[in-house]
Amino acid sequence: MIVEYPLLGSKQLKLFRDQWFPLVEQGVLLNQERRQVLDALAGTIQEMNEATPFGGVELVFICTHNSRRSQLAQVWAQCIADDLGLDFLRCHSAGTERTFFHPNAMAALSNRGFVIKSREDEGIEVHDMAWSDSDASIPCFSKTLEDPSLPQHGFIAVTTCNDADQACPVIIGAARRLALPYADPKVSDGTPDALATYARRSDEIALEMLYVLGQVSRD
Repeated sequence: MIVEYPLLGSKQLKLFRDQWFPLVEQGVLLNQERRQVLDALAGTIQEMNEATPFGGVELVFICTHNSRRSQLAQVWAQCIADDLGLDFLRCHSAGTERTFFHPNAMAALSNRGFVIKSREDEGIEVHDMAWSDSDASIPCFSKTLEDPSLPQHGFIAVTTCNDADQACPVIIGAARRLALPYADPKVSDGTPDALATYARRSDEIALEMLYVLGQVSRD
């Protein structure tokens, strides 16, 4: 990978942005169409922050089962935002169905250094994700868009799979909506390549979130 993830959690991303961002930018330059989508997301976040400077920006990643890609996107985006000092940004995830946070997705994060502590809250399995024991944790659990923990209006909806984009022709309450699909790593479940496949997908999402939020942090 281009980026050394141990920089996360120590404010190194913010301090050394001029060094790492050009490398991240090179990683997405190869696909011009994809870069346009990522640029649109960065611009939308910046635009909404300028429009509501005291209200903050809520970003909701949506996938069918809220089990893999949307969860990975939430964790990476929130940790990167925190490391860059983007205090106005709050990241969430949801699905069109409620299932569970897939163990392979959690393993991909754990292998990148995340500390994961699991607990049960009112019958729901919650996984608290943090970059270290001293960092604030992100409570992650599978849920639908109607869950009370999610913003109900004025948020940016980002669909991370084509199924979710097609299954949600209208996302009630969303101020803006963008499609940022990723290939589903579940095709590798039960195979010897599963952990490597999930790791690649997690790294891809991390790199793109670095690119998006690295642009936002400039202003």
